[in-house]
Amino acid sequence: MVAASGTLSSWTRRGTSRAFDRSIRRSRTARHILTVPAEPSARDLGAPRRARVLRARSRLQRPAVGAGVVATASHFWLDMSSLGADLIAVSAYKRCGPHTGAVVASVDLLETRRPDKLEPSSDDDVPERFELGTAVLVSMAGVTAAVDHLADLVVGEGDRRQRLDRSFAGLTARDDTAVRATISRLSGTPGVRMVGAPTRRTGTICFTVDSRPPGEVAARLGERDIAVWSGHAYAWELARALGIRDTSGAIRASLAPYTAESDLDGLVNAMTSIVVEPVHG
Repeated sequence: MVAASGTLSSWTRRGTSRAFDRSIRRSRTARHILTVPAEPSARDLGAPRRARVLRARSRLQRPAVGAGVVATASHFWLDMSSLGADLIAVSAYKRCGPHTGAVVASVDLLETRRPDKLEPSSDDDVPERFELGTAVLVSMAGVTAAVDHLADLVVGEGDRRQRLDRSFAGLTARDDTAVRATISRLSGTPGVRMVGAPTRRTGTICFTVDSRPPGEVAARLGERDIAVWSGHAYAWELARALGIRDTSGAIRASLAPYTAESDLDGLVNAMTSIVVEPVHG
């Protein structure tokens, strides 16, 4: 597998775009699946990158294009056809599930692929042939429970797919309204600077505080029972492009389905207090 993966905005820069093109050329001459990151860019942190997937497909001589949507899938109701991908990679832990991942593809495509395995290994039917061993049944049960939980977030009738449609529509509307309101309030706090200005919001708020390391701010929020993350969020090159990598990144607050308006009020009130507290030496 050729992994043409990168950080949120890596392919928007000329140098990494050339690396992307080289990966596509390699995949033309070998039996590879080209995997591209379909995550949001720096300019639009909310929109899946369908154009990137279609660009890869247009330069390949066979239809084997995968899309990494681990972060996007936790915020948007996706399907492979909407991205123009043959397979997508997701992770259940991003939406209330266990720490397990999955590749979603058609049976017809998977039948044409055979992973490298030791000689004694059985040549199982799809999808078992892609497992490293016995399937992690407890994780599979956890994924099922997480999906059922998400389907029941909004009360209503219908099959599970219809209920999931309704739940994701409700979460998307809530996240957009709640995040924009919270950002507006945080932006009015002295010293707080928001990172990024996407046109389409997800349930994530990213910011820095003047003269205060992100880790210290996160620790002070933790003392108030407010859980956030600090650092570069694995987006190493994006953090550099935004000018925050050398100052330890930023603070990231993420909404979960159970996040209440009072939780966001607590974040804003806590930051109002923290910015006037003495800086730890």
